[in-house]
Amino acid sequence: MSDANEMLAAEQFVYADCYWQDGRFVPYRLEGGRLVIDEDAGLDTADRTDVFPCFATQVGDATCGGGETSAHGSCGFFFLRRGARLEWVVMSLESDPFVEVEAIPDGLVFRSRSGQRWIVGPDGPASLRVEASA
Repeated sequence: MSDANEMLAAEQFVYADCYWQDGRFVPYRLEGGRLVIDEDAGLDTADRTDVFPCFATQVGDATCGGGETSAHGSCGFFFLRRGARLEWVVMSLESDPFVEVEAIPDGLVFRSRSGQRWIVGPDGPASLRVEASA
C-alpha cells in the first residue's frame, strides 16, 4: 500500500513530515514558517500511523478535511479531494491536529487545534506557509 488514497481509506498515513501530491511522497521541514523540501530526510513510506479525520468541509468543488494521528496527540494531517480524486495530503509531526479549513482569495487555510494557520496556495503543498496563532 503506497498510494495515499489507499492509505487514507485504511485510515493510515506515512509517519513523517511529508506531503503527497502527483503520486509521490515529498519529505519537508519547516524553516521560518516556510516549507522546505528535504529530499535527504530518508522518508520511509512503510512507517505508518493511524489517522483519524476530525472534519470534512466542502469548499467550492473540493472536499477539504483533516484530523489527528494515533502516534501521539501532537500530529496532524489535512487533505484536498475533488470528487473521488485525492489531489494532495499533508502530514505534520510538528503541528497539533487540524480542526477546520477556510477558503481565502489565493488558497486555503487549515487551522490546527492551537490556532496555527497552515496556508496552502493554488499549487498545493509546495507553496505552504505556517503562521503562528494570534
